[in-house]
Formats: sequence, structure tokens, C-alpha cells
Amino acid sequence: MIEELTYSYATTISERIQCWQGLKLESDVYFKQWQARKSLLKAADYTKMLQCYELDEKTFGIGLLPFTEERAQLLLPTVEKSEWFQLHRTLFRTEVSIKEESLSAALRFHIDYYERHIRNLSKKFSKIRLSEKAIVKLIEQLTDEFLFIAQKTLVWDVHQMIEEYHLQAETKEEEFTKYIDEFLGDKQRTYLFYGEYPALARVLATRLRFACEMIDEFMSAVNDSTEQISKRFALSSLMDITKIEVGKGDSHDRGKTVIQFQIQEKSLIFKFKNLEIGERFNALLTYLEGLNPALSFYKIKRIVQPTFTIEERVAHQECKDEEDVTKFYQEYGQLLAIVYWLGSTDLHMENVIASGAHPVLIDVETLIRPEMFKQTKKTSRQIRIEKQSVLVTGLVPQKKQWKRVLEMDALSGTEQKLPKKVRRLRNERSSEIAFQLEEAYMDGAQNIPYLAGKEVDYQLYRHVIQSSFKKMNQLLLNNKVAFIEKVKKLFSNTAIRLIYRDTQDYGNLLNFTLHTESMSNYIEREKIIENLWASQIIPEALIPFEIQAMLDHDIPLITANTSLTSVYTNGYELPNLLAKTPLQDTVEHMEKITEKTSHFSYLLLKESLGTLEYKLQEITIAEKNSSMDQPLLQKAADIGDKIIDQIDINYDLGEVDWMSVLPESATEIGIGYPDTDLYGGSAGVYLFLVYLNYYVPKKSYQEIIALLEKDIFLIKEDINTYESAFFADGMRVTVAFYVTKLLKDAKHRSYMETSLRSLKESRTTSVTVANEWLYGKASLIAILATVSQAFHNKDAYELLSRYTQEITLEEMEDNSFAHGYAGICYGLNSAKQVLQSSTVEEKLKWYQQRFEKQLYKEDSLNVSWCRGITGIEEVCHVLNRSFPNKNIMGIEDESREESCLCHGRYGNDDNYLNNIFILSKSVIKLKTDIESTPIGLFCGLGGIGYQLLRAYDPVNVHSLLFIK
Repeated sequence: MIEELTYSYATTISERIQCWQGLKLESDVYFKQWQARKSLLKAADYTKMLQCYELDEKTFGIGLLPFTEERAQLLLPTVEKSEWFQLHRTLFRTEVSIKEESLSAALRFHIDYYERHIRNLSKKFSKIRLSEKAIVKLIEQLTDEFLFIAQKTLVWDVHQMIEEYHLQAETKEEEFTKYIDEFLGDKQRTYLFYGEYPALARVLATRLRFACEMIDEFMSAVNDSTEQISKRFALSSLMDITKIEVGKGDSHDRGKTVIQFQIQEKSLIFKFKNLEIGERFNALLTYLEGLNPALSFYKIKRIVQPTFTIEERVAHQECKDEEDVTKFYQEYGQLLAIVYWLGSTDLHMENVIASGAHPVLIDVETLIRPEMFKQTKKTSRQIRIEKQSVLVTGLVPQKKQWKRVLEMDALSGTEQKLPKKVRRLRNERSSEIAFQLEEAYMDGAQNIPYLAGKEVDYQLYRHVIQSSFKKMNQLLLNNKVAFIEKVKKLFSNTAIRLIYRDTQDYGNLLNFTLHTESMSNYIEREKIIENLWASQIIPEALIPFEIQAMLDHDIPLITANTSLTSVYTNGYELPNLLAKTPLQDTVEHMEKITEKTSHFSYLLLKESLGTLEYKLQEITIAEKNSSMDQPLLQKAADIGDKIIDQIDINYDLGEVDWMSVLPESATEIGIGYPDTDLYGGSAGVYLFLVYLNYYVPKKSYQEIIALLEKDIFLIKEDINTYESAFFADGMRVTVAFYVTKLLKDAKHRSYMETSLRSLKESRTTSVTVANEWLYGKASLIAILATVSQAFHNKDAYELLSRYTQEITLEEMEDNSFAHGYAGICYGLNSAKQVLQSSTVEEKLKWYQQRFEKQLYKEDSLNVSWCRGITGIEEVCHVLNRSFPNKNIMGIEDESREESCLCHGRYGNDDNYLNNIFILSKSVIKLKTDIESTPIGLFCGLGGIGYQLLRAYDPVNVHSLLFIK
């Protein structure tokens, strides 16, 4: 009986509370100690957990009481009545001899029970039979699974017992054999071993019961389906299972996992779930083939029943020739467009099989994905757009900020080195048995096509993928209404899987529970798994079911019905856990896909594939305003219409979206999202559209203006907060000043004055302190001087005085206006006109000396405003200095070709507005990708349109480059 008492350590906290609730507990000290232990949980998480379990700290603490013989005795009846313990006892009724002197000797009673169960099971069914080879394979697989669970404990015990009992022999191998014989040699000694590790006994007994139940259900289902199998897969009625492999996926719902088996050389897959969604996806593919006869998709054959599905195992086959490879990637792009429209996520390399010329989607139970998490805060524009894009499908390489060390997307899949060393068992039949850290590799998946025995590199076919995606996407846009109706009809009232957490996160926790301490006392296992409560987004009602599944050593399986808001797990229904039905979310996602939003996805696809370019492109401007008699206004309005075409209005949020293509480094091109800044963000677009609408009023302009105004002046969610006239409050002062000068309205003057006050109050939030023009104080000083002069504003004057005091004497790399001495000189000279301060004059003198010295050092300059002659020449003019003759750099040819305000032709002619009329007849050229039109003020169409308005009305449209 004493050895039985130790099995009391296999009880859960809940079982201990129930058995010990009559014991007096004076304080909650045990809970406090539990709470103080290392954990991911915070105090609020423990409160949430206790509320869910309807316990207080003192009651929970009862389950944490230290063991005494009396307390163990109180638990023993509960242990003895439990299913797991009754099975555990049964294992040791008869002796089982040791077949080999290895750690598996500890598992021989479990394996013997399983083998007898399988052999008896084979006799029950008349229509199918397990071959001897299949039976042996099943036994090997369960042995491997159980050894993985038990091996850390066994290795630890080997060392403990050899040291404690001084088991010495001539060799380490003999010492190990002595351990096996002494401590696992017969049923009594093995039973005592599990008494030392009762939690291990419970886990193994539970998993053994699950394994027997699973094979029972599998055999019964196949036996009852032989006729259907014969017809569906063209097999004869004599069905011998010649090969079988259990555990081809995660274990869910009482140990159920994917079973791969073979009948008459035909490989089949058995899944303990209703995969009707796969058949409906096949029907959707058939529908699409009807829209375009050139389409031809591979459709998996299945037998679907309420509780299981049998489907063909899609073979990983080589492509026959180059044409097959091209077809593979064409179809890949088509599937990519389809799953993008469905809003599918979490597809990865194991979800695609490369079967000749076909990429075949398998495990499609996550195709329909609802919004499962409540939004606690507003998401950024970038996250919102990308979350609805092709990126989240998992079928394309992840953005670098999302990337894990391992590439898991479905275009990757080659063998990869794991980022960390893994523990491998070494010296397995020696007393020096131990785990050693070793390099390891993740096996390649079957998603990569082969040609002539070699893996195909998808990068050679990136343009095929994106072209095919684009064409398929256009087909769906052309048939949008009918396609949505088809999806609604096909995918209603069907089961899907929900992924609340990364499966790897569950797996990591389960691996932690295999530590010896967790196998000695069950509540140590619970301590690890309770970390699931450390989540702010997982529904609280779901977590206890996740925990129960993991205590059974399962990965939680959570499902839903596409037409309901309930969630299902472990046989329970959790009503109203979803805000909308999965199908509602899918349809809403599809309805939001437009020419513009799908084009965003296309650009993101190009970014993902690494095919974005950043080079000079001709920008086609359609003539939509030819009825206007002023050529400059007509061209400006045409540009305004082109800008409007690039902007998507999100009416739900009252926001506008667009994208830019920009260099992220010397070798990488990426997608940029507009901030509120003046240079390339919403403030610049706003300023141009306000001016354009003044001369050419249009509702389309006014709608965007209203939304941008809210974004800039009311919401004020700036990403970058440089102290500059281009960013944050400095930008708002600049924009409000320019618009006030044009419209002479009280609203924008109020914006300006509010922004000046805000600028005074929010000095400490700047991300950088710089003197330069673009990202620093020089431009801010210039606008404050201009505002002070124009409106005699006290706040502007005080800020001007303060910022000039803060200008430091700092050596610069060059004379450029945007980033060098020229811009600082210009800003200080503007301040000098207002402040009449000796300090300002001394600083200007210091910078001017270096500016003039640099003038004669720089032998070659381009003609741009930002880094070249245009900016420097203007500073020479305001400082009354002559500009020396310069050699013009060879690269200036490109800057003369480019049309932008910052470093292109429209900026170079800021002081020669008559030239703008000639320029307006030329083709606009801007640096971007061929599929993207930049609309920002300084490097996009906005600045070109603004310069056209300057040329049209120079009295009222003032220079932005020099704030004058």
C-alpha cells in the first residue's frame, strides 16, 4: 500500500481541492508562493484564472498543500477509481520479459498491452485486415511516441540510481544493463519505478487508452467504408492494409491524429474530422474552371463522413519538362489569388504538395478564417492593409519584419538548419547516457517542384507567379458579385478549424512538461500549462479547454461552423465566442476587394517576391480636363485626378490609403505607407489638393481633402516626430500657414495657432535632434520666422527665439540644402530678419564661413534642390554671395530627366517659373516601380501639380522649397 500512496502525486490541483476541502487552511500563503514562482502570468492573469474556475486564493491554495501520509491517503480513493490508474494496474498483472536492454524496457508493459489489443482487434472486422508488417509498424510508432515522452525521466533516473546505489561494473555498458535489471527487471520493480514518477504513469496510461481507442475507430470506419473506398479509389473489395503510419500530424481530441495507410499499393489518408470543406473547395475550383476554360486545377478525391474523412495521398511527383514547371507556377499564382479572396491565413509549406505540374492545396480546413480576436486598440494603416492582403495567406515569403529564422511559406520548403541546437540522446546503452546539444536540420517539405531530379528555384519563376496572380485576380474582379454568391452558397454551414495560437507554442509547452519534476508531481505539469492564461487576446472561456487538452498531452483542436458564432472544442460548444459568423467575415473581406485594394496586394506580392524596382518610369497622365482653357490648370487637374485614382477610401474607418515604392537600403526595395509628413505623406497631398480645389473645385478632391484634414489636424497620429517643418506639429504649422494664406479662412488659422501652442508643449517627444533642413530645426526656424512676420504671432516669435538658441554649431558633411550647411544658413538668415539677435548673427556667421569654404571644395554638383546647385544658389543669393562656376556631375542627366520637386526638373525651376509651362508639355518621369505611381509632394505627382499651380498663379501659390 505504501508504494500506492506515491501515485497520489499524480492527482491534479482540482482533485486535491476536492479531496482536501475538509482540511483547515489558515492563510493563502500557498497560493502566494505558487504565484511568486517563475511564470508568464501576472497578478491580473491569476485573478482571471481564479474567476473562471470559480475559486478564491485560499481554496486554490488547498490544492497546493504539501504532502503528508494523511493527505496522500485522502487522495488514494480518487486515484484508484480513475480510468488511467485502473489501466495502469492492469498493465502489470502479467509478467512481460525484456526483449532488449534499452530504455524501452520501461515501456514493455504498455507496448505489450497495445500489441495484444491490435491483434485482437484484427479479428473483429471481416472486410479489412492488418498485415503483420502493419502491426509491427504500429507497435514501433507507439514505442517511439512513448519513449519521447518518458526519455528525459528515464535518463535522469539512470544517473540517480547508479549514483545512489553504486552500481559499478567493468564497463559503462554493463553498468547500464545493471540498471535495467535492478530497477526495471520485472513487473514489481517497473511498477515501483512508475511510483517514483506517478505523473509519467498517468500521462502514459492516458495516451495508451487514447491509442487503443483511436485504432479501434480507424479500423471500424475503414471496415464500414470498404465499398465506398473501392468505388472512389478504384480498388478491389479485398482490403489488406499493408502499410500504416500513425501520427502524421498533431494529436487532438483524445489522441486522434492523421493516419496514412496503404491498400493495394494505393496510399490513403485518414483524418478524424469532417472535411466537407475540401469537397466544397473542389466545387469552387470547378466553378472557376467554368469561368475560364484555360484553368485546370487538381482536385483531391475524398470520402467524407460526419466524423472522419478518407482521401487520396497526393503524390510528390517531378515535372516532366520546363513547360510543366511554368504551368506549376502559373497555377500557384492562380491559387494564391483564390485564397487571397477567401481571406485564408496560416497556409504554409506543409499545406502544398508539388504534384507534377500542379500545386495541390491540402489541409484546407483553415480556408475560411473569421476575425477571432477583439481589437483593443486601433491598428496602423500598414498592419490593417497587410492583414487583408495576400501576405497573410502564408503562400508567399514573409516580410522581413515578420520573418522567423526558418522560412515556412509554401514557396520555400528546402531543408533548413534549425536556429538553435537540439538535444539528442547519446550513449543510449551506457551509464553515460545523456542528452547532447547538436546542430539539426528541418526536413524539406513536398511543396517544391522537381525537374530532372533537382529542386526548382521559385525565384526563376517569380514573374510567372505574379502575372498569373494578377490575371486570376482580374477574373475574380470581373465576376465579383457572382463569385461572392458562389462562395456564400458553397461554404455555408460547414466545419472549419480555428487557429488561436501557433501550434508550435503549444508544442513548446508540452515539451517543457516532459521534465522530471513534472513527471514526479502532476501539479508541476499544471504549473507549466497554466501559462496559457498569459494572453490578452484569447477568449477566457476557451483557455480551460485548451489546458485540459494539453494535460492529456494533446494539441487543442478548435473548430467552428461557418454559419454560426459558436466555437467547438473537446466536445463542448462555446456560444457567441465569435462576433460574426466565419462566412460573414469572409464575405465582408471579399466585398472590400476592389481594383485599388487588390492592386495594393499585387504590390505587396511583388515586395514579397523581391521583384519591385525603383527606377525612372514614365508616368502616363490621362487628359480628363481638356475642356479647360488654361493649359497649366488643365495639367494640374489631370494630375489631381491621377492622384485620386491612386487613393483608396476606407469608408468604415473614414481613412484614405495609398502606397509608395521606396528604397529601404542599397539593395532592397520596399513598400512605404503614408505618414502625415509634408515630404511624402498625407500633408503634402492635402496641401496640393487644397490649392488645386481652390482653382478647380471638384467633389472628388473635396472628399479626400476632408478625410486628410481630419487625419492631419484632428487625429494627429504621427509616426515620425522630428523637430522640423516637415513633421508633426511643425508640419501642421507649415500646412496651416500655407492654406491660410490662400483661403484666408479662420479654420486653418485656428489650426495654425493650435499647432504653435502644441509645439510649445510637446518638445520632449522628438525622436532626434538635428540642425539640418529636412529632418531638423532649420526648416522649422524658417516657417516660424515667416509666420511671425505675416501674423505677428507671439507663440511663433517665442518658438523662433527658442529654436535658434538651440541650434548647435555642428560640422556638416556637405553644403546641400536639405542636409547640409545651405539649409541651416537659410533658416538662420530667416530668423535674423525677425529677431535681430547677436546670437543668431554669430551662429549664422559660423555656418556661413563653412558654407563659403565648402563652395570652393565641391568641384562637381548636380542641379537639384536637395543636394545640388538649385538649393545652394538660392542661399548664395540671400547671403549676397556670388555662386562660383561649377562642373556639373555626370549623374545630373538623370536628375534633369526626373520630374519631381526634390531633385528633379520641377524643383530645379522653382525660381524660373516660366520654364514650368514648357515642362508641362513633357512626359513626367519619376522613380518608382512600373506598377506604382508616387503621389507625394516632394518625390511624386503632388509636387509637380503644385509647381504647375505656382506657374499659373505665382502671386498666391508660394514656394515650398524655400518657404517664401
